[in-house]
Amino acid sequence: TNNSTQNNNVCPLCEFVGPLILSQEHTVYRNYQRITLQEAPGSVAPGHIPRAKEVILLNDLVDIARPGEQIDVTGIFGHSYQLASAQAGYPVYSTTIEANHIETMNATDDGETMMTQTEKNELFQIARRDDAMEILINSIAPSIHGHRFIKQALLIAMMGGCAKDVEGKHRIRGDVNVMLLGDPGCA
Repeated sequence: TNNSTQNNNVCPLCEFVGPLILSQEHTVYRNYQRITLQEAPGSVAPGHIPRAKEVILLNDLVDIARPGEQIDVTGIFGHSYQLASAQAGYPVYSTTIEANHIETMNATDDGETMMTQTEKNELFQIARRDDAMEILINSIAPSIHGHRFIKQALLIAMMGGCAKDVEGKHRIRGDVNVMLLGDPGCA
């Protein structure tokens, strides 16, 4: 064929109706990768299947993560309507995460950051105070007033919890998962 192919009939940007032709000469390409993020098998209860979520990587995030690595993904949770769901008689949406940042977690790192002795001493002083939780909650996004429960949930998720192994039979992971949904323009 020539360097163009027939595509959809409606432009998604300007809603122009008509036969649209894809020009490969004028097309701008970018790096794109779709990965599947899966729960670590060690954190899943025996007999259960690890949950998975599609993550879209664009531009400089492509090829940061390798299969089997533990990663920390920050991104935008989105959904799209599945056209095949119309045949089922009810709407079906697929959900994905468009990544903004990816951090690989080394096996020896365990997500710990290096703190100076002065920072450790300051943190221990705050931890001894009765209003320690309130101080930490107020330190999250101080320019955004209110939303105390959201800030508290984020704080708890950042700090995590303690993993427990009940008599070697049942393991309770200490990770806290938080999913916030809303309009990013409304703070």
